[in-house]
Amino acid sequence: MKDLIRTSKRWVGMVIVLGLLVCHVAAESGNGTVAQPGAWCSQGQVYGLSSAQKEMLQTRLQRITGWTQLSFAENGKLEIGDLTAIEGGSLRARLSLLQALRSGKQFVIEDHSLSGAVNFGQLDEGTNYTDERIALHLEIYRVRLDFADFEKISATPEVKDSFDEGFTFLHELLHGLGLKDTHIPNEIGECETIINEMRAELGLPLRAQYLADLLHITPLIKTIRLRFREQSIDGRGLTRWKTRHLFFTPDFAFGQESQAFSPNANPTSSCLSLY
Repeated sequence: MKDLIRTSKRWVGMVIVLGLLVCHVAAESGNGTVAQPGAWCSQGQVYGLSSAQKEMLQTRLQRITGWTQLSFAENGKLEIGDLTAIEGGSLRARLSLLQALRSGKQFVIEDHSLSGAVNFGQLDEGTNYTDERIALHLEIYRVRLDFADFEKISATPEVKDSFDEGFTFLHELLHGLGLKDTHIPNEIGECETIINEMRAELGLPLRAQYLADLLHITPLIKTIRLRFREQSIDGRGLTRWKTRHLFFTPDFAFGQESQAFSPNANPTSSCLSLY
């Protein structure tokens, strides 16, 4: 009788373990990434980041935040490490990233390089994920990054540092926290207002417009121009602001239109959003 009881307990234990394993496997967000709060690199075959892309994004975020131990774990999770291990960086960036990571939401970073539908970065509309077996309720957002777009930028090194993969990622996280862009020319919107605070703390040029200008160099050749402001001190010690520009050559620059952009009817210059 005692042997029977011990055998029954072993079977019950095995069933519980198997049940936990099934629940663990089920709790995935559809791209090979475990469904848990925080920021994760997609582990899927289609949109998964390469090792080089992970390292690049990690380096960018370390520079912006100053967190020297920030890294992507083997399972793709973005980990900060010791919160006090800081060298330079922006306090505003640290607070914003920490807010997103502790929001209870999941942000899955996907590689959409060479996509005609993504301009530098994009956040999807979000998905409500539920697994009743483990009482899991989670908002999942996909952060789509087009790494190839950044190779098409022409600008000074300082402006490029102000408009890199790290800032684009943080911009999309702010969308996930509820902040909005603008569709009014010469305004920068809620997200870029926060991003500009980060840039200012790093001594980088500030974005002066959210909607970029689509310039027609010829009837068939086009380029996109985005305006920045860079602070400097003149010989008398007075603060001066210089205008700097970022130029981007999109896929349709030589006559092939893209559905990702919606220029207006102005034949020489239009306004459009990059991310």
